[in-house]
Amino acid sequence: MDRREPNGDIYAPDGKKKYNDKELAARIAGDLTGNTTRARWSYWIVGSLTAFTLLLVGFKYWRRA
Repeated sequence: MDRREPNGDIYAPDGKKKYNDKELAARIAGDLTGNTTRARWSYWIVGSLTAFTLLLVGFKYWRRA
């Protein structure tokens, strides 16, 4: 039978750590809701690149006029 520690670590009967229950639950919840750190960073990166591109295009047309 696996042993559970108060911090959420799960250990096999031979004493090897299998996983952390709290981290696993948070990762599953994030994957189900789409609210993961990687997804948040990708939105910021794509949004920043889009804003920068629009500023460059606007500056180009402003200099033309």
